[in-house]
Amino acid sequence: LEPGLANFVLRSRAFGCVTEAATMAAMLTVGRFFVRGVYDEEEFKQVTDEFRDHQSDFFTLLAIWDGYRESHYSREWCEAHYLHPSWMHGVRTIRAHTLLVLRRLGIEWSSSRDRTNLGKAILASFKWNVLVFHRGYRYRGMGSQRFNVVLSPDSSLRERLPQYVVSYRLRRTTRLLAECNQEI
Repeated sequence: LEPGLANFVLRSRAFGCVTEAATMAAMLTVGRFFVRGVYDEEEFKQVTDEFRDHQSDFFTLLAIWDGYRESHYSREWCEAHYLHPSWMHGVRTIRAHTLLVLRRLGIEWSSSRDRTNLGKAILASFKWNVLVFHRGYRYRGMGSQRFNVVLSPDSSLRERLPQYVVSYRLRRTTRLLAECNQEI
């Protein structure tokens, strides 16, 4: 895991959600999941909306993982849900390895789907990426970080534009994008 994601997993111990943080970290390590192609756009949106959490892209990641796990890690399930099977296998491998390392270090695996505790773990881990809504579709960083940021086109929060969000990462393309966002 990259250092920021390792920090997230370790900080999650204080909030009792280590396995969820390890899952999210593995998902974020792999990056993209939904495969766009020559699919019917309406069908694609309907299938991917099954997973979307409109308050948190982090919880969207957990919903994708839950479906994959419940399918017994099925390649066919991935393809039916426009997910790349190799990417999801990579998530499974990274997650298992992360949990194994934690066990070897004597760190207990706690688990909680409590939105408040998971939200606290996310905020504590990515607090340098707290953004406040500015105008239009733009956000500004807090404190001395006064940059203009837009939520990633893949973000579930893009439709609502909440007042405050925390983002996993800010990535510069032709503009500065906030990737994987949580409303705070």
